[in-house]
Amino acid sequence: MHPLTRTTRRAVLTGLLLSATALTAPHAVAAGTDPVGRLGPLTGLVVERLRVSDDVAASKYATGSPVDDPAREAQVLRQVREQAAAAGGDPDAAAAFFRDQIAASKTVQKGLLARWTARPAEAPRTQPDLGRTRARLDALTTALLQQLTNTEQERRNPATCAARLALATASGKALLRLDPLHGRALGTATQSVCRPGTPGEPARPHHEPPAAPPRGSGLGTPAPTPLLSPERWRAFPARSVQRPAPSEDARPSHAASRS
Repeated sequence: MHPLTRTTRRAVLTGLLLSATALTAPHAVAAGTDPVGRLGPLTGLVVERLRVSDDVAASKYATGSPVDDPAREAQVLRQVREQAAAAGGDPDAAAAFFRDQIAASKTVQKGLLARWTARPAEAPRTQPDLGRTRARLDALTTALLQQLTNTEQERRNPATCAARLALATASGKALLRLDPLHGRALGTATQSVCRPGTPGEPARPHHEPPAAPPRGSGLGTPAPTPLLSPERWRAFPARSVQRPAPSEDARPSHAASRS
């Protein structure tokens, strides 16, 4: 088995073990425990941001505001690009990551609003202050950008990053006791964590070169033949050979041939 496959399987099995521990022995898992692994702190901040989305949903439920807020989303992405550039990071990669955070937040908000609309008894009784909530989101943005910088090396190789991310997300779902809605949103929020390449360099698609056909198979380009080989000369069309007409002096004389 390939070493990377073993690493990925080990990460998934570790996450499943932590999930089983959280379900069968809740007292053994301390509340607020961070996800496991090198990408654990980053994943923990992502989960914290998802939980702040609950307050955003509660505020919008109370005011009847729509989930989509294009002006606010554009403002967040603009600030993210500016902060990433100022820190020497990749603005495009940071913006892609935060687009996922916005999409994940919308997943949580829409899920909660649909639940509270169907079952009003479960809806929140108080309205969180949206200004204070957005201040928390801004602070999390700064912390997340710092974690993206701190984990740049860990996220550069897509194969090993996938194993580390699997460990962090599986343990985060278990240790932080995410419900299915927030667990699904976590998958959306982390889909751009593993990005190959170096800062400022776009990811390049990987293409395998085509295998050369075996010799003698009749496939591919035939080997070149010498230009003046007998085979090529015999195959050369006769009409393409222009022979010069004999001159008057070179023509045989019939009178001479009769003498």
